[in-house]
Amino acid sequence: MFEAYSEAEAAHSTFEPHSIMRYALPASWTEDGFSTGFNTALLSKDKRFIREQYT
Repeated sequence: MFEAYSEAEAAHSTFEPHSIMRYALPASWTEDGFSTGFNTALLSKDKRFIREQYT
């Protein structure tokens, strides 16, 4: 659907399943019933990444 950015073009960190940046995904959107809930708290890793982007 969209062309992915290369690693060199995107600001990112390693995947963290409890990060607030992992958006909720309802089971009705997947073929196998997989779903994720809402993460509502900023982890120290989230805060560090945000700080690095805005300093």
